[in-house]
Amino acid sequence: HLDVTFAPGSAAQVLQRIKAAAETGEVEVRAAFDPALTVAEATQIAQALALVDSPKVKLNGRADGQLFFRAFLPSVSWRERQRRLTQPFELTIRPSDSELVFIEEDWSVEGDDPKLTPRAIPFDEARQHPKVDTCFIFADREMRLSRVYSEMQKLKDAKILNWYVFEGK
Repeated sequence: HLDVTFAPGSAAQVLQRIKAAAETGEVEVRAAFDPALTVAEATQIAQALALVDSPKVKLNGRADGQLFFRAFLPSVSWRERQRRLTQPFELTIRPSDSELVFIEEDWSVEGDDPKLTPRAIPFDEARQHPKVDTCFIFADREMRLSRVYSEMQKLKDAKILNWYVFEGK
């Protein structure tokens, strides 16, 4: 088992460390993202990790309060609410504040798709929606992960299992 931390300016060295470990056989890697990284830097690192994730280099798990590397690689189509299979919370983080949105699905309308009604809710209300176990985070590409982690902590009682980070709204 190999625990690695990606910090600003360290990606090449950390990837080299993973590669060296893999030369001795299969290696299980748990990657952490330093809070000083920006969303854009974390996304670039996640793209590199996706290339090395293989039967020989298994990227598994995440440290507490951290994001799994694939959280930075969401499907672009998920930006459109109508194209999602389920409706996650949407957390928009701006420089001075943040907003949590719950999307209500009304299946009583005609047709095959529900009517979607987004509604801003207080963070502590999130736990009242136990069926929602995913949160999409929208943050500026230059935002530090420390801010993202801080906002994620506001949802610690909501039992979110899946987190995805999108650059921008």
